[in-house]
Amino acid sequence: MERSSNGSPHVLVIDDDVSTLELYQVVLEEEGYYLTLLTTPDLAPEAVSTLAPSLILLDLRFHHETDGVGLLERLKGHPVTRPIPVLVCSADHQLLDDLYDRLAAWDCGVLPKPFGLDALLAAIHACVGGRAAASGFLPITRYRPGHLLPDPPGPRHGHGAPLGDRWLADAQCGRS
Repeated sequence: MERSSNGSPHVLVIDDDVSTLELYQVVLEEEGYYLTLLTTPDLAPEAVSTLAPSLILLDLRFHHETDGVGLLERLKGHPVTRPIPVLVCSADHQLLDDLYDRLAAWDCGVLPKPFGLDALLAAIHACVGGRAAASGFLPITRYRPGHLLPDPPGPRHGHGAPLGDRWLADAQCGRS
């Protein structure tokens, strides 16, 4: 696991939306994280292993394709990269629901887009070891203690597919 010279966790962020990457960069660097930002999921597990991130923050859709799913399959199928925690951040709620069992089996954290910055920071903190549970799972929800984060306007989060309640209750990021 790579850390910066000041000991900050290294987060590998993979998202094809440049403005999203810029937002992640501003927010996460301000929080003290060391970042590697990529716009493509075209990576071999060996390349990710060389980067040695503490966490991978991954979108699943790239230019309307599910290339992030392929990368996730490669990472979780490789013995060296399998233990690296992955936090999936995607606006494709139907895809998240379709992949629910696989993401759970891979111990991936899931943070459906859109989300608030507090939820993002809490999820990342949990994934890099801030709130480890006895079972090895780190619970992540869209809630702050005592506060419900506001949902965006529009039916079904504006994406036409229901966001399963199970993501709110069961989303987690663990290390197997």
